[in-house]
Amino acid sequence: MGGGTFFHKTGWTPAQSAAATRAQFAAILARALPAEALTAQNSVPVDSVPDVPASAAGGIYTLYRAGILTGSDGKGTFNPNSTISRAEVAAIVTRMADKC
Repeated sequence: MGGGTFFHKTGWTPAQSAAATRAQFAAILARALPAEALTAQNSVPVDSVPDVPASAAGGIYTLYRAGILTGSDGKGTFNPNSTISRAEVAAIVTRMADKC
C-alpha cells in the first residue's frame, strides 16, 4: 500500500494501490475545477467545520462553500483522516458535475 500514503514523497504522483483519505481527495477535487466553477453558494466561516482547522483546510472550505461538500453529520464534520468510500466519491463527483 505504499506505506499507507496516497501520494509519493516527491509530490502528486498517485500510489495506485493506496486508499485516499477524505482530505487528500478534497485537495485533488479542489484543483480539478476552475475557481469560476467553485463560486460560493453559502457562507462557511473558517474554523466552523469541527474537525478541519484553518491551518489544514486547503480546498476543503472552498468545496464546502461551493456546496460540493456537506459534511457527514448535522455538525458538518468532515473526517479528514478517514478513508473516502466509493459512494462518497460518487456523491461528490455528481455535485461537481452539476457545477459544469
